[in-house]
Amino acid sequence: MVKITSYAEMEKYALFAAQGHTASAMFLSRGGLGKTQTVKAVLKEHKIPHVYKSGFMTVTELVRLFYEHPDDLIVIDDVDALFESERTFAILRQACDTTGNRIVQYASPSHTVADIPKEFPIQATVILLVNDFPDSPAIKAFKTRTICVEFQPSGNEISERLCQIATLGKVSNDAEVLDQFKRLAPVSKIPNFRAYIL
Repeated sequence: MVKITSYAEMEKYALFAAQGHTASAMFLSRGGLGKTQTVKAVLKEHKIPHVYKSGFMTVTELVRLFYEHPDDLIVIDDVDALFESERTFAILRQACDTTGNRIVQYASPSHTVADIPKEFPIQATVILLVNDFPDSPAIKAFKTRTICVEFQPSGNEISERLCQIATLGKVSNDAEVLDQFKRLAPVSKIPNFRAYIL
């Protein structure tokens, strides 16, 4: 696992993955630190086409995602729930494997995947954005199959990033609120962008 503390480092790793230099990358941090916006900004700046999925997905939806986009860059956001289901986690492990010939295999009696072969090759690059996941031997093994980047910015780093975003007009530039956030962020235990918005 790589531990980083700055948005510049996160941008560097996101670009490395998005350009296909690895089969997969997982960015882990607590919520509200701008993982999603940072990755999206990198993809937009470099005009990198991608498929973006967020929220709950069934095993059928996950299989279909990989089947329909076997060679694309796939960004899966808020995937914490995928780690809780052994079936979706198994599909994710196969798609993010470090071997050269990745194969997604599954068994399902569901008519919703009747048009999909029971196994198919995948060359997609997968970027996972994760807030939290259960600590288990299976998760520890999964971390060895991907570039795992743990993002832990300081309160000052978050405050500086928020000032940059506010200056660019991407969020409301309320000087009084921004000034208060800057003063409190260095001593706050969990400063995040959602606190500023609230």
